[in-house]
Amino acid sequence: MDFLKELAFPQSLQHVSLLHVVLGLVSLLFLPYLSLLLGSSFFSLYLGRQARKRDDHRLRRFAKDLIEMPMMMKSVPFLFGIVPLFSIILIYAQLLHGTESIAISVFTVSFFIFIVSVVLLYAYRYTIRLGTLLDFVGDFLVDDSRSQDISREIGQYNNENIASGNRVGIWGTILLFISAFLFVSATALAMDSHSWETVETIFPSMISGLTWFRFLQLLTLGVALAGGTVLFFLYSWQGGQRDIADSYSEFLRATVLPWTLIAALAQPVLLTLDLLLLPKPALSFFTFAGAIGSILSLFLIANFFYAMIKESHFRFAGFAFYLFIGAFLFLGIRDASSLSNAVRPHAAVLAAEFANSEAELKSKLGVSVVKLSPEDIFVGKCSACHAFGQKVVGPAYNDVLPKYDGKQEDLIRFILNPVKVDPAFPPMPAQGLRPSEAEAVAEFLVKTYQERK
Repeated sequence: MDFLKELAFPQSLQHVSLLHVVLGLVSLLFLPYLSLLLGSSFFSLYLGRQARKRDDHRLRRFAKDLIEMPMMMKSVPFLFGIVPLFSIILIYAQLLHGTESIAISVFTVSFFIFIVSVVLLYAYRYTIRLGTLLDFVGDFLVDDSRSQDISREIGQYNNENIASGNRVGIWGTILLFISAFLFVSATALAMDSHSWETVETIFPSMISGLTWFRFLQLLTLGVALAGGTVLFFLYSWQGGQRDIADSYSEFLRATVLPWTLIAALAQPVLLTLDLLLLPKPALSFFTFAGAIGSILSLFLIANFFYAMIKESHFRFAGFAFYLFIGAFLFLGIRDASSLSNAVRPHAAVLAAEFANSEAELKSKLGVSVVKLSPEDIFVGKCSACHAFGQKVVGPAYNDVLPKYDGKQEDLIRFILNPVKVDPAFPPMPAQGLRPSEAEAVAEFLVKTYQERK
């Protein structure tokens, strides 16, 4: 299933940077929706079963409100789920082009499972709506002796509807969980550059602590977000609804808010464990800044939930909902920074391949190419990965050039046909230089090194 990765083509460093920006924006659409769908479907199924056992109309209504949010229209899962997920796969295919990573295959499987789960959950939503209508009609006819036969028929049909809804809801939720787990596994594989060549199946990722903690983070965040979103649309959106019974409000305060509070309080622990398990090459200042920003946002959300429990009103529902958006924004910064750090060495390889392809294309089209000086070649092809005094993507020249002292011909041969030498650094791609250009660059490097020395 790596055909998407094979269809991709090398990108310049500017294009790679643009891809990271687009990936961050698309993830800001998909991740909150995926988290909301996870929390809503799980919460709705559980409370729906409890409602039937207790014959509690408040539980039944809340189960209906939960699944209505992410499935309010057919266009919602398409625009916030399917399209963003497909876009994410295409971007990852570009960023991982030329690697042996199985992340794209895992993403692709996750995508198809996600589509099936969305279809089943949409059917589950319709069974709940139909069940609500049938309950109302059955209650209306139960006191009418002339309509007892109709009432029995409606009751029997409603039982069949409930059983069918349970089946599609359970399978839809199970498949959604599998899809989300595979999605998280794929992102973890993409962020670990060492796994690109060593991991050949999904099983090592399935037992990875990073994968499991990220999945639990997505699920618990979804529970908190689902409860917070229902409260927002009931009490804050466009002034709130006016027909909310006091018994239902009390049920939300006493039953739902404690769940959302616990789920929000679990986030700082999971985010901290996530940072500890991230591969070292993926860490940077922005990775920590994004994680800290999301922790602070979720801490404030937990405080708003606690205030709504204690004060018995929901005026903070809007603040909590908007802080969820901020939390996901910070999480996006964390993930974008981690991925950018992890793929930076490979981005330099892609940029070199792009430059070579561009030069070959211009040569085939007969476009004249300006002859570059050795310094121009160094700036254009070498400086992205190498510097004299410090390690960048590749080793520092001050550490490498001494072994070529008096062996300039060996340096020229290496520039023309590079091979992997140090396992701590990625392999240097061929730069497509002519022998005369490689000789000029080698002379420039040796001369500059001696002058600096």
